[in-house]
Amino acid sequence: MKTFHIAIAALSMIALSSPQAEAFDTRTHAAMTAAAATKSTLGISPSSSALLKTLGLSDYDFALESRYIDIAPQLSTRFANRFEGAIMTEVQNANGKAKIPDAYTITGWLMRGAIREDDNAVEVPPRFQDEPGGTFNRVYGHFYDPQNNRGLTVGGIGIGPRAPDWALTKGTLLDPTGLGSLTGRANRYNAPNAREAMWRALTLKAKEADGSYSDDVTPSSWTASKEDLRKAYWATTFRSIGNLVHLLQDMAQPQHTRNDSHSGFGCIAGVGACLVGHDSFFEKYVKARTLRVSGFRLSEAVVPPAKDGDVKAITVKPLDYDSYGNIPAFANYSDYFFSSTADGGNANGKGLANYSNRGFYSTGTNINGAITILQYPSPPKLGIGLTDVEISSTSTPPLTNMAGDTIAGKVVFRTGTVRDTAGGSDTPNVKLSAYSVWDEFLEDSGFFRSHTLNYYNYDDHRNIAATTTRF
Repeated sequence: MKTFHIAIAALSMIALSSPQAEAFDTRTHAAMTAAAATKSTLGISPSSSALLKTLGLSDYDFALESRYIDIAPQLSTRFANRFEGAIMTEVQNANGKAKIPDAYTITGWLMRGAIREDDNAVEVPPRFQDEPGGTFNRVYGHFYDPQNNRGLTVGGIGIGPRAPDWALTKGTLLDPTGLGSLTGRANRYNAPNAREAMWRALTLKAKEADGSYSDDVTPSSWTASKEDLRKAYWATTFRSIGNLVHLLQDMAQPQHTRNDSHSGFGCIAGVGACLVGHDSFFEKYVKARTLRVSGFRLSEAVVPPAKDGDVKAITVKPLDYDSYGNIPAFANYSDYFFSSTADGGNANGKGLANYSNRGFYSTGTNINGAITILQYPSPPKLGIGLTDVEISSTSTPPLTNMAGDTIAGKVVFRTGTVRDTAGGSDTPNVKLSAYSVWDEFLEDSGFFRSHTLNYYNYDDHRNIAATTTRF
């Protein structure tokens, strides 16, 4: 269905706040999705969108159902949940209600899907679960390493499917235990189901195995009108596309494309090690910027006991959702994620996973870091060929911590060029890594100099959005 391809393509260029943006909290996913929708061919309002007029949705600005349809062998009616509603309210309060559409608009349903794609057994209370059979750890399906063509792998064991498969391929399964058997749970909000929901919204019919069409698309418990049923299927469509948008957003995150776990669980007290990666500093940093607050804390499950880190103060710098250029358009949904080997492989790939994997280091794959750095030829494994730029307390402007306070000391930033094969505009002099005795907060770690990533690096990566053409 060409119109479906247009609709999903319009939303599948979602790394709007940053072409390299690090791991995103659900609030950041929701805010980016809302900003993307208003800048896509869906338009800021259904009344002004040619695409929505074509789909017959030009009068649905505030009229979609709070209900949607679970497309399963046994159809059932589902409802919007207070869990995602509370997160949407946080984003509204931070960004101004006028900038974030109300809960049951098309954009509201897109936001709900982007939020619920991060559902997991730790952060979602049972009363807010949104999956038949209970919440499971969907994040295991959010990784794709295009250099090695794999999903999340820990200790050589595959933990989850490739993110493009989880997003686009019907029948892809995810083991909710994370043990890697790839059995058990399916994604009900993938591209095939979104397409099916759109077909039913347009026709109120389903295609049977023999090629015939039936009117059997109404859940047995449904009591409202056919027009309300149509709206519920549209809600299902846009909620599913919101899930897809979340998965593409994660491909802008090098930890997700360089097999770098960052759960914050399994940490060992006094050792400074976490079995499946430290809590993502940048996820919390970007969340704070999304909500325009002046601090954040990292939460790590230390054994024993569970422990939250100290509050880290930051200078409030709202995210910019407008600094991007022309939007690449591809023939296939999968091309937004990665290019195939036939298209030049990871080195020349135009997909978002190709871009972030080859363009940036991550916490666990930094220069002279874990052995996993050897798996990735770009950026340079050992930093060879990068240019050093020093910033100190006497520089103009001076070296500061995240709160903006000048600090005594110096950091050598390793800078290089980030290659953009989709937009054709490479970005030079990007702070790819840092070498100093300072940690990511620019606090004196008291150890020998080492390669780290700090907020200077992440801010510089985000600023590429102002000078390059990305999704």
